[in-house]
Amino acid sequence: MAPDTLSLSGKIAIVTGAGREPGLGAGIATALARNGAAVVLNFVSDSTIPKAAAVAERLRTDYGARVATIQVDIESPEGAAELVKKTLEVFETDHIDILNLVRAVVPHMPPGGRIVNISSISSKISLPNLPFYSAAKAALDSLTLTWAAEFGRSHGITVNSVAPGPVVTDMQRKFRSSPGGEEATQYMIKRTRAAERLGEVEDVADAVLLIVQEKSRFITGQYIDVAGGLTDR
Repeated sequence: MAPDTLSLSGKIAIVTGAGREPGLGAGIATALARNGAAVVLNFVSDSTIPKAAAVAERLRTDYGARVATIQVDIESPEGAAELVKKTLEVFETDHIDILNLVRAVVPHMPPGGRIVNISSISSKISLPNLPFYSAAKAALDSLTLTWAAEFGRSHGITVNSVAPGPVVTDMQRKFRSSPGGEEATQYMIKRTRAAERLGEVEDVADAVLLIVQEKSRFITGQYIDVAGGLTDR
């Protein structure tokens, strides 16, 4: 029997929103590259180009990873298809295992592929100033369950949501500076069971790393809370 391993050698990951640090996308890309995956860093804005290049260079230098940066907006089906096409061109392969571009990429995924959606605990608890964000994440959780059923038996693909709580990122800093944001943040820190602190990008990235392993083959359709036990769900 082969020894237990977290190796992702031979796998390719498309990570959206991965063009800047500190950020969840870059953190997840780092965890995957550190364990042997080739990584596509997807981003949208021109201002992110040098930041994405810096992330890519760090992954190449630190881990010897194969990394590509692809600037494309995936809000439209055409944009998502373009990202998949460019990924296939860059890596000259039809095996893609980890990604959030569900409809565009599923036809290219082999059995055993993984889709990990990044949700948020805001889909389960009420937070100030985030009504539309929370609603969007709740919709994503519902899609995760639907896609797990749709792609599981037909394609052998698992689909899960990883839901961070408050994490030290640019977005969290903006939330804390918004009306009621600091009070809400302190309330969540006090309720966190694992430790009295905010989450770190690495906490979320390592959770994604566990879900994409072959040993997680029978885990699908799940909402996985990565918030230190903040919620009761």
